[in-house]
Amino acid sequence: MNDHGPKRSLDVAVESYDAIYAPRLVATVNDSDVRVAKVEGDHTWHAHADTDEFFLCLAGEFTINLRNAEPVVLGQGELFTVPRGVEHFPQAAP
Repeated sequence: MNDHGPKRSLDVAVESYDAIYAPRLVATVNDSDVRVAKVEGDHTWHAHADTDEFFLCLAGEFTINLRNAEPVVLGQGELFTVPRGVEHFPQAAP
């Protein structure tokens, strides 16, 4: 018996929608949600007061611009965590 929830395919979850910068829940771990989003073009400057934001690039490349710091460019398989309260601006080439 599996008490851990259903097995999921990340590829199927990502391919199941086309919305840009609209994160969708794919799993919950302890008290944290795991969401996936497609990125294209510019998002907006924003910060999260109560939580860090974890980024993992599954394909392509995108940039996380940070207030008062050098931008972080992520390629396939690379990850980065923006600490809570840090203003950031994700963007990806169209």
